[in-house]
Amino acid sequence: QLQVEEMIRSDPDTRLFPVFVFSLSDKNLLLLDRFHQAVSFPDSIFAITTQSGPFTVDFSCNDEVLTLDASDATRGIIGSVLETVWGVGSPSVTWNTALQQTQPDHLWGVGYTPWGPFSQSREISMSTRDAMLRNQVYTAIYESANHLSEIISVFKKYETGVADVLLPQEYVHFVRRFNVFNYKLDKAAMYLSLNNFNTSFYYARSLRHDVRALSSLFGRGSKYVHSHMACSQDEDTSFVRDTVFVSSVFVTLWVVFRAINDILHSRRNLKKRKD
Repeated sequence: QLQVEEMIRSDPDTRLFPVFVFSLSDKNLLLLDRFHQAVSFPDSIFAITTQSGPFTVDFSCNDEVLTLDASDATRGIIGSVLETVWGVGSPSVTWNTALQQTQPDHLWGVGYTPWGPFSQSREISMSTRDAMLRNQVYTAIYESANHLSEIISVFKKYETGVADVLLPQEYVHFVRRFNVFNYKLDKAAMYLSLNNFNTSFYYARSLRHDVRALSSLFGRGSKYVHSHMACSQDEDTSFVRDTVFVSSVFVTLWVVFRAINDILHSRRNLKKRKD
């Protein structure tokens, strides 16, 4: 455990995925979700073994019933690790576009694969290894692109652009750094298409430096962004305002007229008393 903690501290990109294996001495068959010896989750893996020995599955090959060993969950654990860590799914599962859901398809679930009952191999095929490396590049690109998108979207809340909040010299630096970001992105895509995963991953990882530099520029530019409140000028509000104004003027004139009328009436009564 101390070695694992030291490794995590030395490399901040290191991620720990625990694998929990429950080894039971029960003679009865016990599976997770009624079908699997191992199940993958986003942050962990669970597996179970029993002493029930080989058990039959609902598949056959060359008129022979297929079996799996309940006391050995190695293949299930390897497949779950591939799903959790590298995001590689079983070749026996395909995506149905019409139904918008996954469905079983065992056409490619044979050979060197840790998934499914049609293979007993614990090795990983070349296509699976390529998918592992390819997903690693995709993850690095997605993290950098998503972080940069979140930073730029902050200015949209204020209905302003990058050029409006950065000083001219800083905006030139932003354009240069953004062009470098696009250059590295194109390089990563080119080497990925050539199956040169190491070089592609190098460019994908180096995108973090450009995102960090752009984030620093945006941090300085955010100091010049301020919010303000303004009242909306719509027709309904204008109509109500004009109505209230006319009504108040009418009431004021009526009050003044009554006051003048009372004063004149008082003077007439006073004059009649003197006569």
